[in-house]
Amino acid sequence: MKKLAVAALVILVLVIGAAVAYDRGAGVLTIGLLGLVAGAGTLAAIDANQKVRRQQRHFSRWQKASERRMSVVEEELLRRGAHVEAATQDDVLGTVRLMQEQYLGRLDRARGELEQAAAALRGAAGTTRPE
Repeated sequence: MKKLAVAALVILVLVIGAAVAYDRGAGVLTIGLLGLVAGAGTLAAIDANQKVRRQQRHFSRWQKASERRMSVVEEELLRRGAHVEAATQDDVLGTVRLMQEQYLGRLDRARGELEQAAAALRGAAGTTRPE
């Protein structure tokens, strides 16, 4: 952050110096100061590029190390005999039937609550016949 503030201040001073030199008719000095501004911008771009590349290398190393750790864990699990079996048709049908029973149970409870609410509403309204 400090480097950025210093660089911005230097560029600002160079641009102001170039404007003053141009105003006073010192063309060579103006060109020189603007050249310094362009050079500072180029250095800033190169610095930013190097930082991005450094972060990219760091991330790549971290990712490779993570992949190595995961492969070690996978090998250990395989060594211990941990494996996942494919689901059979009976497993799938059993799961579907369980979900169906749960859904029907919820519908039955909802219907019962609706009938109770309708009966309470009819009682509050004073009618006794169901509609």
